[in-house]
Parts: sequence; C-alpha cells; structure tokens
Amino acid sequence: MDRRHDKLNLIAAVVVAVIAVLVIFLAFKGLSERNKGVDMTAEDASADAASTEKTPVITLGLNDYTYKDDITNFLIIGTDHSGSYSTDKGKDYHGEMADFLLVISINDTRGTYTLLPIDRDTMTKVYMMNDKGKSYASTTEQICTAHWYGGNEKQSCSNTLRAVSDLLGGLPIKAYYSIGMDQIKKINHAVGGVTVKVKGDFSTIDPSLKEGATIHLSDDQAFTYVHERRDMPDDNRNSARMGRQQQYMDAFIRAAKEKAEKEPSFANDLYSELTDQAVTNMNGHEVSYLLNTFATRDLTGSLHIEGKYKEGKILDDDRPHGMFSADQSSIFDNLSTMLGLSAK
Repeated sequence: MDRRHDKLNLIAAVVVAVIAVLVIFLAFKGLSERNKGVDMTAEDASADAASTEKTPVITLGLNDYTYKDDITNFLIIGTDHSGSYSTDKGKDYHGEMADFLLVISINDTRGTYTLLPIDRDTMTKVYMMNDKGKSYASTTEQICTAHWYGGNEKQSCSNTLRAVSDLLGGLPIKAYYSIGMDQIKKINHAVGGVTVKVKGDFSTIDPSLKEGATIHLSDDQAFTYVHERRDMPDDNRNSARMGRQQQYMDAFIRAAKEKAEKEPSFANDLYSELTDQAVTNMNGHEVSYLLNTFATRDLTGSLHIEGKYKEGKILDDDRPHGMFSADQSSIFDNLSTMLGLSAK
C-alpha cells in the first residue's frame, strides 16, 4: 500500500470518531475500495451530487428562506434492535428505533462541512407507512419512531430521512447511511478499546462502570457506555447519552490514530466484517464525495439544537418516555449557521 493510501486510512480512522457513528466512515472507506472504477475529485463528485438539486427553500413557521452556497446534506442513522426484521415470506416486518441521527452538511462553496446531531427523542411529525412504503397518516411522535414504519429497511430509512428533513424546514437530504449501534463492539475491538472517565451512574446496569473511574472499556462496556440510558438512575435523558457518545469519540480519535499508524489496513479489515450490517442508498460517486470531503475539507464544528425535555406515555408500552421539544428559534439559528439562510 502506497503512502497515499496509508494517509487515507489514517484520515478515515480519525473522521470515524468525529461523525459519531464510528462504523460509518470505515464502511465508506471499504465501499470506496470496492468501487475502484469511481475515482473522483471532491469537485467532480460535488458537481454530480448537486446536479439534480433545485433551488432550496427552507420553511420555518410562516417564513421561507433560501441559501446560495452549493451544499449537499447526508443523514447518518444508528439503530437499536427493537424491530422484527425477517427475510422469510409471510413474516411481519417492523423497523427499529433510530437511536442516533446525524446530518452531515457539506458546503462546496466554502470547502467545509458541518455536523448537526438530532436528538432521537425530538417530538415531530412522523409519517405512518404500510408494508408497501405508502404513507397513510401522520402523527406527532419521537423522531426515532419514523424508522418503525415501512415494509423493509430502506423504506424505514427513507421515512426517517423524511422526518428529519421536515423537522429542519424541508432541508434537502441527498442520501442516508444506516447501521446498528451494536456494531460499536466491533469498532471498539478494532482499536483495542478506548479509555474514558466514566460519566453517569451505571450501578444498576454494569457495576464495573463506576462513576468517576478511569476505565479502558471492553467491547461490551463500550456498547453499554454509548447506548444505555433508559435504566440510568441519575439521568435517563438522551442528552446525557449524547454527551457520553461525544466523550467516547474523543477517546477513539487517539486510539484510532495509534492503530492506523501501526496497521494502515485496519479500516478495510473492519469493513469486511460490517458490510452486511449497513443499509444505504448512496451510490459510488456519493461515497467518493464523502471520502474526499473528510480527507480535504475543514470541519466547522458540531452544532446543537436547544429545547426542553419532559416525560410522557407516548407509545403503546405504557411506559414513560423522554419527549424533547426542539426550540424553533434554535433550529433557525443552527440552520442559519450551517447553510447561511436568507429570507426568500
């Protein structure tokens, strides 16, 4: 492997941590290797990705906005295992809950990209779909439930993308990439584990994770640390879990750098184990576009939507669930920062 590929593998390992679902970028790297016939510069891929986009209109409240920069958005989805996937005919399909949602917004005009995490407990309009993928009604639910509807994994992902787009005023989102959050075990194993100072009280879930202790996380501990929240006695809000995910990513960056320097092929090796776990509608050009973006563009930062939490019985399980009401002015501020909105 030449120096260019060594460098790209190192970049892949670092960017994985930055975009939060640690498996995603490693998978992009592997998919790019499989599509060797696609060799595009960031500029070429940008032109391809944006060629079919119409003049964007973002509608927030009663006001319409637009933006002039050349921007392409993608959605990363991390799912749990609450569904009932089946490939057998006659079996019912139900999607999973989208525990992790992240918009990656690439600005080709400025040569930058921005990350916008979406709280999975955000209350918003969700479309109910039948097993043919057709919407028959809508209701206000947690945005994570959008993945439950549809007749197959891709329909569930498309419905999730629609809910995120609607929440953000009709933001055009080019494509999605989805994978199970349990794959964090393989990701953690690939770098030999990471070290964190434990935040939160895990005493009723995993007593080995003692609050305030510095621990080198095993694969099972890593999954618990970035996934658990419901049974946390001190704070079961998703915001607390998002904070732990960010902490884990910071630690992963250090571990990934060291691993990539010693074993430049580890990203591709991991991808071969995860290929069958991902669901995406991205084509080879879009994957190449993302690779070039992460390798050559500047990250402007990770944004945060403000809002209020409360608990309520909103699902059919008769249990209280977190309900996050996103502040509309915060959505506007974030989109304005990310897109450069102007009144239409």
